[in-house]
Amino acid sequence: MTMRNIAFESFRCLSLALVSLFAITAHAMQPMAEEEMGNTLAQDGVSLRLELLINAKPDGSPMNGAAGEEIDCGAPSDPCRFALQFAGRDDKWLVFKGYSGILRINDIRLDAQEQMVGVGSNPAYFNIAKFQGVGGGCLLPGGCTVANLNSLPALRLSYPDTTPGFATGANPAAQVSSGFTSLEIGIILSGVSVEFGNESVGPLANANAPFLGFNVGDVASATAPSKIAIGGNALIFGF
Repeated sequence: MTMRNIAFESFRCLSLALVSLFAITAHAMQPMAEEEMGNTLAQDGVSLRLELLINAKPDGSPMNGAAGEEIDCGAPSDPCRFALQFAGRDDKWLVFKGYSGILRINDIRLDAQEQMVGVGSNPAYFNIAKFQGVGGGCLLPGGCTVANLNSLPALRLSYPDTTPGFATGANPAAQVSSGFTSLEIGIILSGVSVEFGNESVGPLANANAPFLGFNVGDVASATAPSKIAIGGNALIFGF
């Protein structure tokens, strides 16, 4: 099997796996015949929006028991917690309380590129020795040359370019950012404390005051996730 076929098959398998993983229901997936998959062209790709919510609403704020929510992070029992017990420390717990988080990756694109092109255009970052074995022999079937590398197919991971901006002003309420939509991260941890008791008591205890807490977010509000703008392409290939 040629390198081109290997890259194409890898892209096809990855695309099918991602579609299967993020399908809403099994009924939404339709089987493809072998000839249909074989007719898939290199310009066909997928655009993904990945989202992970932990005890959080879509806007990044902690769940508060509203309609349709199973937990309330602000309840006296504080169900939004987890506890660690280390070996040799029976009935002693490190309890993380009031935690919630959001991770959202917007519009990440996977595609195939028939030829890499542009290899070696930046000498400061290009090193042909990366494709050589311990003894100095070339590991590429077509030779360790710029021309051969340029001819290799690759999996392209890309973000569409954005135009981020920030409105300044004396009034903090008017200082609003825009265009930072590629990646959103928000983490809230009310506190970490040491609690004591068996596994049915220690993880749920509130006998000791917390000594650590943190919040990763945006100045827009106390619970808004931080936002990052990303643009560009990354080519992934194997040999």
